[in-house]
Amino acid sequence: MNELLSNVLTRKSVYQFESRQIVGDELCDILDAGQFVSDTIQIQNWHFLVIQKTEVLNRIRQLWKDELSNNRAMQNSISMAPTLIIVSSQKDDTDTINAANATIGNMMLAGDRKGIGCCWLPFIQSLFKSEEGCQLKQDLNIPEEYIYSSALAIGYKPNMHKQEVLKHNCIVNFIR
Repeated sequence: MNELLSNVLTRKSVYQFESRQIVGDELCDILDAGQFVSDTIQIQNWHFLVIQKTEVLNRIRQLWKDELSNNRAMQNSISMAPTLIIVSSQKDDTDTINAANATIGNMMLAGDRKGIGCCWLPFIQSLFKSEEGCQLKQDLNIPEEYIYSSALAIGYKPNMHKQEVLKHNCIVNFIR
């Protein structure tokens, strides 16, 4: 099995992270992997916001906790991650919104390759609808014409061993 396919088949979402921060080339490589997603017209009109500042992470964690009070695994994913990458895209460009979400997959594979755990947070948009969320959005200086598409909680995995490939029932239909 080639290395890319092995990475795709064994990468799993991580909900617990070491406390040490991701810095330097490892973080840049993950962001580069996200930037090289193509969209239908090659505009690549998305924006990555990397948050490592504890005070800002704590504000987001509280909003996340309030929003997802019934989903403990998702709460933990953001409560323990030392880095959060929020992907935003222009509101009126559905192609870019879809491609912005695809950047998450590339970043997750790149992170896993480096022993960095990732958890995709698709519900990030809902966090910024409350009054406190709107204020946070302003504080983060994302232009008004952009919306949050997704986010990625990342950090070093506490356990570096590869997971077994999960077997699934066939979910593919062929029409030939």
